[in-house]
Amino acid sequence: MNWSFLPNNEQINAVRLSGGKGKQLTDKRKGQTLAYKETKLSTNAIATRVGRSWRVLDSFLSNPKVYGTKKSSGRPRKLTPTAERRLLREVSKTGVTARSLKESLQLPISVRRVQEVLRDSENMVNQKLLACLPLKAAHIADRLKWAVQHVEHGPYWSSVVFSDEKYFNLDGPDGYQYYLRDLRKEREIYSNRKSGGGSAFVWGAFSSKGTSELAFLEGKQNAEKYINTLGVTGLHTSGYT
Repeated sequence: MNWSFLPNNEQINAVRLSGGKGKQLTDKRKGQTLAYKETKLSTNAIATRVGRSWRVLDSFLSNPKVYGTKKSSGRPRKLTPTAERRLLREVSKTGVTARSLKESLQLPISVRRVQEVLRDSENMVNQKLLACLPLKAAHIADRLKWAVQHVEHGPYWSSVVFSDEKYFNLDGPDGYQYYLRDLRKEREIYSNRKSGGGSAFVWGAFSSKGTSELAFLEGKQNAEKYINTLGVTGLHTSGYT
């Protein structure tokens, strides 16, 4: 009996693989397909060997150069390339948050989408503000030289008062603020950034005899205000001067 009308195994497998719309061929599968085609194999036979449907292979072999370049017919982007560039320029100048960008630029996308755009940019990174400029080698050498020169001054230090003042921002953790930094620009310093939540100006001192009380200052300090601060904190009566 002649059974030639029955499909062979390759044909059966090709039929099994032909259903539905599959994913696009990878570069590896493309190379395999072209190599098999050079050996004069049928599309069905190639489909069996590479494990893809004959429809996908036929689409690729009909025009390998344009395969996979068809534009998606999905929903158009809400954020145009022009708007995206504007967004990146704005954050490069201000370093503000994604929520602030959405509101100030009136963007038609969610805050999460703004965050994704910023994250995908190769030039933007979320980075901590520097509290001060890092010391250079010359600064370190000068400080060490000064310490060596004064380390043996003994009684001299009993008449020295070390004092300093500091601004504390009231709108968030001082010294732990982050901003979106453009890697093409220098890092920003904390004291150079404006804060709208108010601040407290605190002054204190210490010496070999102990510490002073903290003083809360207002406005810029001059000689008269400084003398008044010394009196308020009890420095004149505590053996500092």
